[in-house]
Amino acid sequence: MKVSLVAPGFPPQLGGVETVTERLADELCERGHRVAVYAQRPRGASFPNDRGYAVHRFADWTGTRQFQVAPGLIAALWRDRATFDVIHAHSFHAVPSMMAATIPKVPLVFTPHFHAVGHTRIASALHTFYDPLATYLFRRADKVTCASTAESDLLLARYAFVEPRLSIVPLGVDTQALLAAEPFVRDRPVILIAGRLEPYKRVDMAIRAFARMRSDAEMVICGAGPQLAALRRLAEDMGVASRTTFRGMVDDAELRRWQRTAVVTVSLSRREAFGLVLLEGVVAGGRVVASDIPAHAELAQRLGGEDARMAVMEPDVGVVAVALDHHVEMGRLSPLADGTFDWSSTARRYEAIYRSLG
Repeated sequence: MKVSLVAPGFPPQLGGVETVTERLADELCERGHRVAVYAQRPRGASFPNDRGYAVHRFADWTGTRQFQVAPGLIAALWRDRATFDVIHAHSFHAVPSMMAATIPKVPLVFTPHFHAVGHTRIASALHTFYDPLATYLFRRADKVTCASTAESDLLLARYAFVEPRLSIVPLGVDTQALLAAEPFVRDRPVILIAGRLEPYKRVDMAIRAFARMRSDAEMVICGAGPQLAALRRLAEDMGVASRTTFRGMVDDAELRRWQRTAVVTVSLSRREAFGLVLLEGVVAGGRVVASDIPAHAELAQRLGGEDARMAVMEPDVGVVAVALDHHVEMGRLSPLADGTFDWSSTARRYEAIYRSLG
């Protein structure tokens, strides 16, 4: 099949949606499908195209970080529309999906990665004006997929009419690459945080909990975002700067090595559609400390319940500090080499959805 994947960005751009799009494109290409990715890029940025499939990137015209718009993307979709068997658009919270919805006579699969609200006050306010367009997008989609029941419940609370066309397709991990990664040699147990440094991720709370630990551990933070400078200052103020390493944006190979090194991966996020970094941490053999939000609780159940691998708890500094100490003392586990969690399983489910629309 000829599959067009439409996303707000694409690696090496950072983000969960970008990672999902990349993994799905890789798997579909390996399964013999013709894949073309259409994504936005920051104005002035340049990225290599070293994939086994086409990656078309179009420059943002706004110069903003939150609401990028690349008119060239919609022009390219209209130009190439006769070559698509299906369009698979990603992210409710970005403009490219709406662009994909304007293309007529091509089946549309929409994966919203739905959080219900924006991650800033301005973003949340703008969603009020965006809602009529979002309604059109959901009505245009031939199939809507969510990564978890938690996400689908959130979605249906606002757009109940989507239910007859809604399916749950859990995300996967690159199991083979994770297990092949070489751990770093470190003098202290490593606690890992990976992702965007945004306020809703509550990385500041994780640093405060880290500062209250009894264990002489090290915190490694892989990611970039608007809170970077503030988080560096916080680590200094809390007296843990010498044991806190800010790696910035890292490539997949380095992140996998940290995941194979870390005793614990932490996410105290206020909202997530799934929890991909946490699943990767578990598969890599680490333990997880996570905020008690529906997506995290569901992932814990998918992993067999709240056991030694994944602890879901109240996002309280003292509670998290105790949990981190406990898991560091317990040490790493053996990797979870289960094909159920692999990206190939996710790709097969999407392949079946695409074919059902043909």
